[in-house]
Amino acid sequence: MKELNGKYIYFSLFTIFFLNIIMRYPSSGHSTGTDSFQNLAVSSYIVENGHLDTFSNFLSFFGLYPFSRNMGGAYLLSGLSLIIGINVEQSLFILCMFLIAIAILGIFFLSRSFFPYRNNLALIAALLFVTSRKTFYFTD
Repeated sequence: MKELNGKYIYFSLFTIFFLNIIMRYPSSGHSTGTDSFQNLAVSSYIVENGHLDTFSNFLSFFGLYPFSRNMGGAYLLSGLSLIIGINVEQSLFILCMFLIAIAILGIFFLSRSFFPYRNNLALIAALLFVTSRKTFYFTD
């Protein structure tokens, strides 16, 4: 079987990423789901007030302290929103695209470690992983 060259691999990875942007672009202009609205509200509160006084320990950021929620994602989202200078909903879309790019590259390199000379299998694995229902549900 013929080995794929580097340009084809880069083009294929970019195509997978572009396909994910098209699939994940919000059709209603806003995010959907109850968790999304709650996290967006908390992130907006952090952006407006500059702090959230619900932490008693460092482990509270990850939800590992008793009676705490994992709010590290809300702080990450509000920090990204403040750094870029856009609203929280738009920064959520950018953060999701960044995480999907990491997921595409991660599963591609993981698949290449299992099948060292089969780049086509690694590309198929990356495509199937980021377009699967569970991955799409948690990053939409």
